Amino acid sequence: MSAGQFKSTMYTCDGLRWRGYREQQNRQRCTGGFDCDHTSYTSMGLAYGAQGYVATYGWGNYGPVENSMDGINWTETNRGWFAGVAYGNSTYVLNEWEMQISTNGQTWGKGASVQFTENNPRQIHFASVGTGFFMTQARSNGTDVLISRDNGRSFSRLSRPSGCGEGPLVNNATTALWLSSSLCRSTDEGRTWSVVSPKPSGSIILFDGAEFRIYGDGQVHRSTNGTTWTSTALRLNGNSGNSLSFGNVSYHPTMKKYVGLMADWRTPYEQSRFFHSDDGINWIEVNKSAGNAPAAPHPVKYLVPGFLPASSCR
Repeated sequence: MSAGQFKSTMYTCDGLRWRGYREQQNRQRCTGGFDCDHTSYTSMGLAYGAQGYVATYGWGNYGPVENSMDGINWTETNRGWFAGVAYGNSTYVLNEWEMQISTNGQTWGKGASVQFTENNPRQIHFASVGTGFFMTQARSNGTDVLISRDNGRSFSRLSRPSGCGEGPLVNNATTALWLSSSLCRSTDEGRTWSVVSPKPSGSIILFDGAEFRIYGDGQVHRSTNGTTWTSTALRLNGNSGNSLSFGNVSYHPTMKKYVGLMADWRTPYEQSRFFHSDDGINWIEVNKSAGNAPAAPHPVKYLVPGFLPASSCR
């Protein structure tokens, strides 16, 4: 499932075809100087859990929080100025100075009152290593990072090395990796962090059930422990030497397929491209001209694997 600007969402059941595209409106585009990052429909987060997908919108303006079980029908369940959403330990957490939490993705209650040292909450993530923890990040002149071990009911400030600031968080059974301006690694459930050097190039990180992967600059960097990395050139339609620089990559553990998108602010609308792969190295482009993906989708910000009912995939 993807979420993008102007409340745009779409999903794929096999990586070969993208379905269910919807958007708030199609009269305005995030081009020509229009500021898509400060509207009621700015995409701010997407999470998948036991009660389906939760997406949050709105930055600079209040926006909706929506829930969907089938990827097609979305219901507004909340409204606010939430800087992202994460799911873990059977709990959805909406990120703000006043956190809100839900176990069903529909009804929301009070979570922690957070005293950030920076003005703007930016992201929230969950790592399932050990008993699991939520990490929230705020930024203005610097970066503030806090951790919750009680599912968003309280947060404590994290002591961290320089370079461990804003960025995504992934994990395997024993190790959490945090991709910021540095690559940061923890083996004690996020209590202490060290910087991995050298840092592989790239801004997209995931764990595919077997290894960590970082995508960037036409390469994938792979590691089983987060410290030792090998680099492999990406191939498109059997050819190397391409310029595959994804905006989003995701892996589905049941479908056992990788999907990649060039559909962000750098490659918007008609320039957008969609890809799938069985190994995350050799990629095939989805045929947009055959109607297998939207011709001109709004820029995508989030790509999150999950499950949908069979009726959505017929």
